[in-house]
Amino acid sequence: LLIAARGGQPAAAVRLGGAFVPGEAFEPRCTHMIVATLKRGEKLLAALAAGCWLLQPGWVEASDAAGTWAAEEAWELFEPGGGSFEGKVRLWVGAPRHHRLRRQQSGAGGLHGLGLVLASDISPSAATLGRIIAAGGGRVCSSLRETGVTAAVVPEGAAAAHPLAQQAAARGLPCVTPGLVFALLTEQDPAPLALAAPPTPEW
Repeated sequence: LLIAARGGQPAAAVRLGGAFVPGEAFEPRCTHMIVATLKRGEKLLAALAAGCWLLQPGWVEASDAAGTWAAEEAWELFEPGGGSFEGKVRLWVGAPRHHRLRRQQSGAGGLHGLGLVLASDISPSAATLGRIIAAGGGRVCSSLRETGVTAAVVPEGAAAAHPLAQQAAARGLPCVTPGLVFALLTEQDPAPLALAAPPTPEW
């Protein structure tokens, strides 16, 4: 399946035997995503986590002109010097290929093996983050008491008084923010979640 970002692509994708996936939510069956602009949204992060092909605009048009799908490697997302999400968060230029090859070679997504308990007040929403985690082979746990819990995810800037942070501290589990989870997908050498600093106390 194909996630397309430009208006002329759905019909071309269908002509070539593919399918166009509309909407903002990630479709788990997706295999390719056209990235017109770098934006830290659910589709891009989930596609990274899932090891999908992230391709530059023009791939579908070039394929349509040739009458067959063009080789993806020549169109894989790459920006010399690095890209950025809305000018704030860096995207390691090797991230799309790294996660794609990991999926192809081992079957494991970018968040494989993680078991995360999500606070209800995080941003993006727990539902959105849950879909990104699932796309990467991780698991959203309903309780810190479950076997295999890796960390608790609390809002950015949360203090140690946050209820979930207190529960995690009592069990010796790290607390992380959504940004630290995303860093596992977007940075070349992300810090392990187990080494995350605990939330700061409120004074």
